[in-house]
Amino acid sequence: MKSKLLNFITVIAISFFIFPIIGQSTANAAGITWAGEGFPNARTPFSIEYANNLFVAAPWDKSATYVLTSTDGLSWSERTIPISGGWEAIAYGNGKYVVVGDVGSPASSKYLYSSDGITWSASNTVLGGAARDVTFGNNIFVAVIGGGCSNMCVNTSSDGITWTQRSTPITENFRSVVYANNRFYVVSVSGNTITSTDGTTWTQGVSTPTSTEEISYGASRYVYVNNGSIYSSANFSTWSLGSGFPASKNWQHIIYADSKFVAIAYDGTIVYSTDGIVWSTSVSGLSQGGFIAFGNNIFVALSWGNRYAYSTNTTPTAAAAEQAAAAAKAQQDHDTALALGTLALAIGSVESGLSTLTLAATRGTHPQATSVNGKSKKVKKIKKKANTKK
Repeated sequence: MKSKLLNFITVIAISFFIFPIIGQSTANAAGITWAGEGFPNARTPFSIEYANNLFVAAPWDKSATYVLTSTDGLSWSERTIPISGGWEAIAYGNGKYVVVGDVGSPASSKYLYSSDGITWSASNTVLGGAARDVTFGNNIFVAVIGGGCSNMCVNTSSDGITWTQRSTPITENFRSVVYANNRFYVVSVSGNTITSTDGTTWTQGVSTPTSTEEISYGASRYVYVNNGSIYSSANFSTWSLGSGFPASKNWQHIIYADSKFVAIAYDGTIVYSTDGIVWSTSVSGLSQGGFIAFGNNIFVALSWGNRYAYSTNTTPTAAAAEQAAAAAKAQQDHDTALALGTLALAIGSVESGLSTLTLAATRGTHPQATSVNGKSKKVKKIKKKANTKK
């Protein structure tokens, strides 16, 4: 009985003292919180990118002759550019920032480049449609054209300065390009796609279930947004509709950064997801939405106007995360040792109490007690007879 009771109390103690401590872990942030700011001089950038320790933001206003730069996403400086244009997207590679856009009517592609983000130059203008997006991969810039390109719907450059048209198997209003798993993927408004391993030779790919506006890649999934929905795929061929995002939103842009996808809609709504499948809403405070970038440990979300939002609770840097993890482990080890000590004291007290109970039981109810009493009585009887005989 003593053994069973001790085992029972030990299990209870471990359940209350040890398991809760061992099971403790650092919880993920409940969401992304945002603060709002305005750009200096009432400027209205639309596209944004972070690379080489610098944010670069460019306006969609076709009369504007500036870009904005920032090292922290909070303090911005204005940089003069040599030509105006409706700037649509920004990329970085081979030591250069590249900004792409369009001239107007007739639509043609315009390109800016800079090695430091401060001093900018113009590349050659390419006729035959407006550039809508640009990325860098496999040592080449790839810009895609949004219609009017007559089977020449991709422009490429190895240095960001000289651009060349590339033949494409279809003519489409292409909207976005991503480089992932050693391949370029280009998506269109109609859902038709093209792919390439080198950026110069293109083949038609598997169509997406719906129209596409922007595409991103992360967490081993391709994710695209459009006017009303968000889809994801592990192989760029089988697509699944996500869940949790607000219905009827015109999604403008999506990125993968800080271990999560973040998408923004035309009305400023922002959603985020760690897997690209299940989404949660984050209140940005913006009334309009443009592009998003991540750098210097913050997200920066642009609108179509002067306002922008920046995150205030993103994941800490790797060094800070390691330091926090080490501190958490040290605290957990301390708490576990304390709990084990408390448990040892509790078990010791239980053992002492059980020993006392056992001793009391031995004196009062154990079968051997009757023999002892009987023996004592028998001795007394012998002594009495001896005295009588004398």
